[in-house]
Amino acid sequence: MKYLDTILNNSDVSAEVSEEIVRCMKQVDEKLKQLKIEFSDENAEMVFTNHLVALTKRILSKEFIPDLDDSLMEGVSLQAMQLSEELVKDLFESHGCEVNKSELFLVATHIQLYLENRKDGKNNE
Repeated sequence: MKYLDTILNNSDVSAEVSEEIVRCMKQVDEKLKQLKIEFSDENAEMVFTNHLVALTKRILSKEFIPDLDDSLMEGVSLQAMQLSEELVKDLFESHGCEVNKSELFLVATHIQLYLENRKDGKNNE
């Protein structure tokens, strides 16, 4: 996650929180490699990384986004939701939280875009 340092340098977080974010991001990065998910678009990777940093902060504070209407979640595939859960489930559980469905959906929007770009040949395999 090449944008992590830049994002953290522009964040107002303590050194302790920053260290935990780095640890969590390494965990997610390893999962991305296992799942063979690689963003070839630098902007998509930066936005995804920024979202994961924000998600990790919310997990640490246990302050999640408000629940989203289930009808909004129909915009992403079951595959994107499953891959997203594989990516972030451990982050929630390691901090004593249940996986938040709305937060999971937001991660899935990034994965859905990745899957669509891969199908269209826009991501490197």
